[in-house]
Amino acid sequence: MYAYHVKGRGWCDLGYNFLVDRFGRVFEGRYGGAQLPVLGAHTGSFNTNSLGIALIGNFEKAAPTQAMLEKTARVIAWKFDANYRSPKSTVVLAGTKLLTISGHRDTKATACPGAQLYEQLPWLRHRVDVLMGGSVATPIYRFALKLGLRAVGPPFWGDTGPARAGRRTSRIAKSSTPLLLAPIRRSACSARSTAASAPSGRGSGCRPPRSTR
Repeated sequence: MYAYHVKGRGWCDLGYNFLVDRFGRVFEGRYGGAQLPVLGAHTGSFNTNSLGIALIGNFEKAAPTQAMLEKTARVIAWKFDANYRSPKSTVVLAGTKLLTISGHRDTKATACPGAQLYEQLPWLRHRVDVLMGGSVATPIYRFALKLGLRAVGPPFWGDTGPARAGRRTSRIAKSSTPLLLAPIRRSACSARSTAASAPSGRGSGCRPPRSTR
């Protein structure tokens, strides 16, 4: 896949942000930092403000394994939770209204991701919602709402926590300078536990994929 994207198509790196194999192993795709909003090249005209996850296999001929589906759900839940996205909502990209977890075929005429994987998307949305606890509001998100989302900008380094120092994130303000919100101490507000699309659009690199595990 790397050879096809880089040597065949002349791209600087893999188009996908993450890849998942049938054993449930997750690999970082396009270089730039798994926790950062790296701009992929997975779906023409739909790459900005999205996340591309490739499940390795031919899902016209075979069904995805449960290990593969579960790990994919956990990657999406992690990214959605950090960036305040709901798996049950919709988003408009390139003038097209999409579910936040959609397949490649929802954006263009293609069989991708394969019928047997595509039919699992409702399960995937439900599983991500369960992993996120059915909520996308964290203490930092509520604090950002008070300041005004337009003023603080979208997350750059996703909301992380809970930790000893509390939750923290950094955001892209209008000046394009990352704005750090936090730490919010647990004594000040409670923190909740956390577990293809999440915001993408900053940074990209050129390096072969590596396992995130």
